[in-house]
Amino acid sequence: MATLSGQTIANTFDSILHVEDDTAGLVATAVDSRVIQDGVGQSSALALATDSVRITSTNKLYFNDAGAEEIHSASDGHLEVNSGTTLDITAPTVDINASTAVTVDGPSVAISSTSASEPVLHITNTHAGATAGEIRFNKDSASGADNDVMGTISWYGTDDDDNTHERLAYMDAIITDSAEGSEAASLRFYVAENDATLTKGLEIAGQPDDNAEVDVTIGAGASSTTTIAGDLTMTAGDIKMDGSAGQGIDFSGSQGAADDATSVTSEVLDSYEEGTFTPTVEDASSGGNVANHSTNSGTYTKVGRLVTVQFGVAIADTDGMTSGNGVYIHGLPFAQGGGTVINNCAPILLDAISFSNALVTFKIQDGQAWGTIQESVSSAAVDPLVVSELGTGNVSVTATYSA
Repeated sequence: MATLSGQTIANTFDSILHVEDDTAGLVATAVDSRVIQDGVGQSSALALATDSVRITSTNKLYFNDAGAEEIHSASDGHLEVNSGTTLDITAPTVDINASTAVTVDGPSVAISSTSASEPVLHITNTHAGATAGEIRFNKDSASGADNDVMGTISWYGTDDDDNTHERLAYMDAIITDSAEGSEAASLRFYVAENDATLTKGLEIAGQPDDNAEVDVTIGAGASSTTTIAGDLTMTAGDIKMDGSAGQGIDFSGSQGAADDATSVTSEVLDSYEEGTFTPTVEDASSGGNVANHSTNSGTYTKVGRLVTVQFGVAIADTDGMTSGNGVYIHGLPFAQGGGTVINNCAPILLDAISFSNALVTFKIQDGQAWGTIQESVSSAAVDPLVVSELGTGNVSVTATYSA
């Protein structure tokens, strides 16, 4: 190896770098390093030790003549990589153990590996407390606005034709309300469906105007399904069917058809309803003269197509009604479903009403929301109770029919 010596060369090339000995007083106090000087004794920003290289103060390490790409130490001691510079880490393990922040001021940091199940990014907190590490996205602008994206995590893959990487899933966080005092945000989860179309499948949205309300939307469109492997527990609130008619709870996967059933027409429970209605006693099927009621009220419960009604009518008088006409009770909450006329044999109470036969039933007319009171004996034809038999008194009915 060639060496340079002698005053002639040194005097001519006074910028030749060299390391002073310890007697020059240039040994650093923080590490055992020696500052590099030029030929006239001017110290440089670079110091050397047996196991380290130090750039002193806030001096910078440049990667080109223009100085546009640099790594430097900021005034607070942390490492900054400026815009335009790429920091590639190819070592199997990189430990960052610093009391101050490590800042990368650039477009990207690439960590790559050709080994299986690598690279792996570990964030470990050894503090004995309830807190831990954090991956933090800061959306820092002059003024936040609704729908600003605060951060995104994306997943890219290739198809079986090994085309260019394409984004197949991502999640982001957006500001849904930026107004001071009512700030709210949403988390959105997108996945690729047909032809890599990214579609939102889950959204968790905080509400700006309601305390303790976070709304969750699952799925995208009527064909989406949500599967729950275990129990669904409702601590508050209801399960709401909020869509087109016919939606409900489908039991087709949990039970078989009845042993003697000719066919199963539906296994969807699509309705439940409770309410009240007002029955009226009239003398015609199309709505005729109405009795004077001192009271008339009813309640109903509807489960699927099955309707159960309970009602009572107290008749004060039948003035103005045609005495020979039948007695019709109008105002049922649902019309009979059609196909079968129901002769209900549930309890019917006629109190202080005169009738000649022993058996009384309440018959709901096919496809109608009214019924008649029928009286009969075993060997006689069924006849409707007529107004002249009604007089004054009370009618109480419990009936179940199919809507």
